[in-house]
Amino acid sequence: MRCRESAQNAPPQKKDIIFKNLDGFRTLAFLAVFSLHSFLWLAPEPKSNFQIFARILMTINGASGLIGVQFFFVLSGFLITFLLLHEQLQHGRIHIRKFYARRILRIWPLYYLVILLGFGLYPCLVRALGQNYQEHCNLTAFLFLAANFDTMHVFPSPILGVQWSVAIEEQFYAIWPWLLKVKHSASQLALMVIIFFSSVAFRLAHSAPSEHSELIFHSFSAMGDLACGGIAAWICTYSVRIQGNLQRLDGRWIALAYLFGITWLFAVDVMGSPSGQVINALFFSFVIIEQNYCENSLFKMSRLSYFTKLGKYTYSLYLLHMIPITIFRYVDGWASWFHSSFIFFVLQALAALALSIALSVLSYHYFEYPFLRLKNHFNPSLPSQGQN
Repeated sequence: MRCRESAQNAPPQKKDIIFKNLDGFRTLAFLAVFSLHSFLWLAPEPKSNFQIFARILMTINGASGLIGVQFFFVLSGFLITFLLLHEQLQHGRIHIRKFYARRILRIWPLYYLVILLGFGLYPCLVRALGQNYQEHCNLTAFLFLAANFDTMHVFPSPILGVQWSVAIEEQFYAIWPWLLKVKHSASQLALMVIIFFSSVAFRLAHSAPSEHSELIFHSFSAMGDLACGGIAAWICTYSVRIQGNLQRLDGRWIALAYLFGITWLFAVDVMGSPSGQVINALFFSFVIIEQNYCENSLFKMSRLSYFTKLGKYTYSLYLLHMIPITIFRYVDGWASWFHSSFIFFVLQALAALALSIALSVLSYHYFEYPFLRLKNHFNPSLPSQGQN
């Protein structure tokens, strides 16, 4: 592969590239996170009849929740890098101020609304229910997008429990466009590869059981996933040869890759395995490229229309789903046997999911959408990027 290509020699790009197969995967990633949180906060204590089943579910959900977040990281790295590279190709430069304006308008309004709810309204409501509650998280860390560092040491309230991953992505956005401003595509790739392997080295250095928090919540650990997605975007932008080979990849090899990848996802404890995290990221990058470019795919995610339609709401779903879960956690007045019933847990989780979807749709259309309209004023003429 000839790595050193100038913008003039880059492959021609379609003007209306729509990643229509990725929104459904956003929904799957959110459901993985939701399954973990609903189990942690709503499931009854394992009783004799459900003890084995509950342990199996906890193992699956514990893995799937972290897998969902990791997929979001890889996907964000891919989409943001793809857009920045194409902006550079089409306009000769990356307009960093416009990039930050787009990110701020997309991320900050809902992020800070949830902080207001978590630090303001939630403690008041809990105290109104007669419980003694004090938030131990550092408000300053959350306000200045460093929630992940605080989460390494203090377990946040459920409303604030997902802010750490948004903070990591914001830290990524702060540095990434500056790295991609380098002149040559080969230099861009080299920087991303260096960040990827540096992150792997950091994970290996913090793989002891006592350092699980650093392995999960530290920015430099997650940067490997974001960089992996960025490398995939670079390949899709500059490497005609690799892109062509992937386009023509035989369906049997695709099936084998999915079989290996899905088996690996649930066979390895990603909380304590840096190698597991790396292979996960590589598999997610393959899925993203395969869904977008392969002609012999066994299945395209866009065929699941409901999952695809729900994908545009996943940012609000991710930030708001703990509100319904928390509401159902505090619901009282039911017959006592319901509280230890696994059936009741399933009904609660389904109701919380339905309420999360309703709340997110309302948030998107009546709170986020005005900011998204402003965001469009800062868009260069670029391929469509969906809702990222």
